[in-house]
Amino acid sequence: DSLLLLHGFLGSKSDWQKLSASLSDEFKTIAVDLPGHGKNVVSQSIEYSIENTAQSIVRLLDHLEIERANIVGYSMGGRVALYFALTYPKRCNKLVLESASPGLKTKEERESRRNHDESLADKLECEGIVSFVEQWYEQPLFSDIVTDQELFTSIKEERVRNNANGLALSLRHLGTGAQPSLWDKLSLLKMPVMLIAGENDAKFCMIANEMAHLCPEAEVRIIEKAGHLVHAMRPDQYSECLRKFLLGD
Repeated sequence: DSLLLLHGFLGSKSDWQKLSASLSDEFKTIAVDLPGHGKNVVSQSIEYSIENTAQSIVRLLDHLEIERANIVGYSMGGRVALYFALTYPKRCNKLVLESASPGLKTKEERESRRNHDESLADKLECEGIVSFVEQWYEQPLFSDIVTDQELFTSIKEERVRNNANGLALSLRHLGTGAQPSLWDKLSLLKMPVMLIAGENDAKFCMIANEMAHLCPEAEVRIIEKAGHLVHAMRPDQYSECLRKFLLGD
């Protein structure tokens, strides 16, 4: 089976190295750099939209001659994975969404978030990547990561390798404010879905449970002693959770 891995904002395909290694016996793992991240920096802003990002994933699967893949998405990558599964359901075997949401429900919320993402993009372009990464991880969402100094240092070293202009474009065109709400489409998902959240991430535990209520095919897994970045904080529990779900154990 093929397993496509989609990272979150500020991440890259290298985020999945440990998980890929642990699942390599059972799956052909494919990790990609989403637009504006890692080595995938393009100048045309249209390429950053969630619609075009999903289309580029289709082209990748076609190129690799993969008809259906299991798809795992974290945070921003989870939003992309959900959009992909709804738009191209025949290309998705099973879907795993980690610390992810179907977007914001109202036009007002999206407008507010777009303005916030725009100001973040401006800050990124003006102050540079190093300062931005420092401030990004001051969010309460990542408080558990900061306490693990070795892990936190390695994550920051990876993040600052990104391109500031690419990340700014990603915020503007692939941010939560730019994404259409998918809440009313969750009931259309027909493939098995697993929603993962860390027990210390109250907001996304709540979102996962609300999503599961609307999606008959979804099951929720709350990982103990983890916050938003579950796969990095609890890699063993995370890979075992994926293995059981994807293999049907």
